[in-house]
Amino acid sequence: MSQANKILNVLIDHPGEYVAMPKLANAANCFAVNSRVSDLRERGYDIECKLEREGHICHSYYKLTGEATS
Repeated sequence: MSQANKILNVLIDHPGEYVAMPKLANAANCFAVNSRVSDLRERGYDIECKLEREGHICHSYYKLTGEATS
């Protein structure tokens, strides 16, 4: 299974919820989560990204908001 599909499966398993980037990276065994999310967007999936800052640290979260359109 591709890294993008592994990320997609985690997002599908958490409907309507933001999932932390480290959880997605761990599930897909990759560090290029943003690139894999971009691949999923190119395939038609609607995925939101949310950033939260704590001082100098930035946390990224992703949420699947829609099924593939293509």
